[in-house]
Amino acid sequence: MLITSTGMDVYVNMEKFEIGRNFATKVWNAARFMKMHMQKLESADWRSLAHSAPDLDPALLRDDDRHMLARCNTVIAAVTGHLENFRLQDGALAIYAFVWTDFCDWYLEYAKQDLYGADADRRRQVLALMTNIFAKALKLLHPYMPFLTEELWHQMGYGADDETIMRASWPQTFSAAEIAAWGVSSDVTAYVDAKRELVTAGRALRADYNIAPALFVKFVVKAVDANAAGRLTADLDTLKQQLRASEIEIDASDAHGGAQAMPGTLCKLGAVCLPLEGLVDAKAEAARVKAELDKAIGFLASR
Repeated sequence: MLITSTGMDVYVNMEKFEIGRNFATKVWNAARFMKMHMQKLESADWRSLAHSAPDLDPALLRDDDRHMLARCNTVIAAVTGHLENFRLQDGALAIYAFVWTDFCDWYLEYAKQDLYGADADRRRQVLALMTNIFAKALKLLHPYMPFLTEELWHQMGYGADDETIMRASWPQTFSAAEIAAWGVSSDVTAYVDAKRELVTAGRALRADYNIAPALFVKFVVKAVDANAAGRLTADLDTLKQQLRASEIEIDASDAHGGAQAMPGTLCKLGAVCLPLEGLVDAKAEAARVKAELDKAIGFLASR
C-alpha cells in the first residue's frame, strides 16, 4: 500500500511488478548470452544486421529457424495492429509471449547446440537470425519498456552513441519473396509447434515420475506416420538435448501401441513414451497409482 500526497491510500499489485521484473531479467540475460557469442565473431556487422533483413543461406536453415522467422512476422503484424487500434494491453501481451516463450524459452535454447558447435557457418547464420529478430523485438518493446530497450539497443551495438532507438524505423515484416526463398510455410510452423508439444509432453512425463532433471533417460516415440518419423529422426540431436535423453527410439508403427506398454502421452506427431525400468520402484509406483484410483472412485461414489 502507498500513501499519496493527498493522504489517499493507493493499493499496488506487487505481483505485477514481479512479472515485469522477471521479464526484464529474461530479456537482459538473453542479450548477455547473445553478446557473448557475438564477440567471438568480431568481423560481423551486427548493426547492419539489426536494421536490414539477414542474408540467410536456405541450405543452412532448419525448421526451427523458419518457425522463428514466421513467428517474428506474426508478432510484428499483431503488435502493429494493436497499437494502431489503441489496444495497448493486447500489444503488450503479444510481444511478451513472443519474447518470453518463442524467442527465449524455445529458440534460444534450441540454438545453443549450434552456438557451441563446431560448424562456423551455421553458428554465424544463427547469430545473424537472432540479431535481426532481437533488434525487432526491442523496437516492439520500446513503447512499453523505454529505458531497458534503449540501454540494450546500445549495448548490443545496434545503434551509434548519438542515436536512439526512438528514432529507429518501426519493424517491418519480411517480404513474401524472402519468406518463399527461406522455405517458410504453414507446414513447417505446424510441424515445429507439434514437435514442441511432444517435447512438453515428454518433460511432463519426467515430472510425473519424479525423475531428476539431471538424469538422462530413454524415450520411445511411436510416430503417427513415416513422414513424422523421418522429420523427428532428422531432429534427433536437438530432441535429445531438449528432453535430456540418452536415447530416443523413433518408431513409425502403431502410435497407440507404445502408450499401452509404458507411460506415455499422445501428441499430434505420435505417442511419446517413457520406459520406467530402472527408474522407479515398480511396487511403489503400483501402490501410488492404486491409491489415486481408489481416491477417484471414492470421489465419484460420493457424488
